Amino acid sequence: MKAITQNLKSLIKIFVKTLFGQFGLIVMRKPVEAQTPETQTPEAQTPEAQTPEAQTPKPSFSSDGLTSFHDSSFMNDEAFLDAYNHTMRLIGKDYYWYWRNYIGIKLAEYSFSLSPNFVECGVGEGWMTISILRYLGKKYSDIPSFTLFDTFSGIDPSIVDPLEEESWGMSISQKKEAYKSVYNGNAEIVRNNIEATAGKNNKATIIQGSIPNTLSDDVIERIMQNDRISFLHIDMNNSIPEVASLKQFYPLMLIGGVVLLDDYGYTGHTYQKNAIDKACLEMGIPIPISLPTGQGLILKGNY
Repeated sequence: MKAITQNLKSLIKIFVKTLFGQFGLIVMRKPVEAQTPETQTPEAQTPEAQTPEAQTPKPSFSSDGLTSFHDSSFMNDEAFLDAYNHTMRLIGKDYYWYWRNYIGIKLAEYSFSLSPNFVECGVGEGWMTISILRYLGKKYSDIPSFTLFDTFSGIDPSIVDPLEEESWGMSISQKKEAYKSVYNGNAEIVRNNIEATAGKNNKATIIQGSIPNTLSDDVIERIMQNDRISFLHIDMNNSIPEVASLKQFYPLMLIGGVVLLDDYGYTGHTYQKNAIDKACLEMGIPIPISLPTGQGLILKGNY
């Protein structure tokens, strides 16, 4: 009987080895023991480890429609914070545009190394312009030449695509009223705030009126008298003037220059985005890079 038992055990071992070797069907694992408070590691026993916060990482940044779990150490950049807070104090309110403003400032800093010739189409209260002037002026003791276009009265009803107005879900007059309720766009106030930032000799020229009507030959000639454009910021919330300014100024830019579109990917601006994309394809250039801030970015190539 003992011999039979040993032979049976040997046959079972051979069967198991053969089955595992040929088909990989049998894998022996040590049973997983349920952890008790006594067998848990000290870290697992801490109250913090049992909370939802410990299981889900906290975002490093959350504002202006953007939440990120990645690095946001720019919020500790003293030069940026100085420019942001300076602008906030002058305008008298905070829109919490931190990351959007930071991108504009840093792209302007890069562009400044190419040429000091900047253009902004759609100024509003002057937030982007003022913050850029403050940042560059403090860091480099120099500032760019800025040509600033705006109606300073909101959207011009005479240059609105009816299909775009329909996409807004409100009339032009309602949109203008909504704009006025939030922004205090006034040419004189913007001019005074620029002077408070960069002095009387601030190299900024304000041109009030609607694009494309204000893009006259003499205005373009004056802009181009020193150098080609390195930085173009477009923020008009209206596809017709935005496309017109892109088509006018892009050919006048340096290779490597920056076009920054404030509302390109922003919620509620799909019609505007599609119009810009179509214009880029007509111009034979790549469509903008969509940024998580809602902005769009074009780098001038040799096209």
